[in-house]
Amino acid sequence: MNQGDTGTLHYGIASTASGRMLSTADGRSIEFLARVRATLDDRTRGRGSFEYAVPFTTETTTASNAPGTETLSVDGTRLVDGVWYGQIVGSTTNKKNAFPEPGAAVYTVLSGSFDRVP
Repeated sequence: MNQGDTGTLHYGIASTASGRMLSTADGRSIEFLARVRATLDDRTRGRGSFEYAVPFTTETTTASNAPGTETLSVDGTRLVDGVWYGQIVGSTTNKKNAFPEPGAAVYTVLSGSFDRVP
């Protein structure tokens, strides 16, 4: 958001998500599809939400902007056996009337470690 903006963007998982975890020679690969809700709470513009279906992965994800003129990629990190640290990434395209940048290619990064892994 710009310096003069008065709003706050909140992001969260909008529903239960499921996917798969596969053992590989260099860690565990994770993939799942989740509904993510982006909510703008602004004193002058009001409040509004959009939901997006976002594919998450420990591999590489790619998204393009609405006109298809720009593409971004972001890499995840597989879970390391025993340490259970990983980086899960997701990407999508903003809705055409979304704040702060309509139609932009956007990504998210979830980093951390698991207490237990089956």
